[in-house]
Amino acid sequence: SATFPELYRNFKKINKKSFHIRQGYNVNIFKKINKNKTIDFLFVGTKDKKRLKLVKYLNKFFKISCYGHGWKNKPVYSKNLNILFNSTKVILNFNRPGDGFSVRLFQILGSGSFVISEYSKDFKKVFKNKKNLVWYKNLTELKKLCKYYLENKYERDLISQKSINIVRKKFSWQKIILQIKKKSNV
Repeated sequence: SATFPELYRNFKKINKKSFHIRQGYNVNIFKKINKNKTIDFLFVGTKDKKRLKLVKYLNKFFKISCYGHGWKNKPVYSKNLNILFNSTKVILNFNRPGDGFSVRLFQILGSGSFVISEYSKDFKKVFKNKKNLVWYKNLTELKKLCKYYLENKYERDLISQKSINIVRKKFSWQKIILQIKKKSNV
């Protein structure tokens, strides 16, 4: 099995019994908690050239807090990451190359937080744009979405609530393990 579509396709060429399975997230760690939203924008992930360029662009208009390898703020994990997500109005997600997405997206949504993400064609298999999460395809659209959702708490909350319901129902580790067992006849 593989969690990223490209890897799954490569496995399938070698073994016809290979299957694509999503990653899950820990519902006991990533959950909604009552925190004041003191951070406007947050990005969590390793710093690279593409992500640095996006953050520099957005910092011309907004204040982006970044955590992860290479950023001023070191990586944060587990319950501390959940607290950080719950303290943020808008979480940004910048994908790695390819058509999959990181488990961090499920962690963000499972925490009841709102996310604007770089588009991935894999999203359409799981989410609806502006219903479960918001995605963008270019910098102009990203800037416009950041401004709109920063100013519209009601819209953020509405999308976040729909998102938490979907990921809890389909992408907890408990659900994913059941899928793996079923597909592998264990």
